[in-house]
Amino acid sequence: MDVYLSTVKKGIPMVKAAEAASFPLRSLAERNGYAISESFRSAQVLFNRLRSIAGLYEGRESKSAPGTVVFAETVTIYKNDRK
Repeated sequence: MDVYLSTVKKGIPMVKAAEAASFPLRSLAERNGYAISESFRSAQVLFNRLRSIAGLYEGRESKSAPGTVVFAETVTIYKNDRK
């Protein structure tokens, strides 16, 4: 949600936002001792997650990138009760 609001909603292409978010998330997992696969928090995976969040946030959920229950709850909380 933070990445979507701080980048994509400000005009940065979703692909670039996903790429920028991928490295720190992967690095954090590795620093915490996790053995991660190539797909773990990859730019492509994050791109699809951003599409899901965008669809829910904008009220036009995509069939090719459906939102999860957690994403839907996050968007609802953000819009209705940010505290």
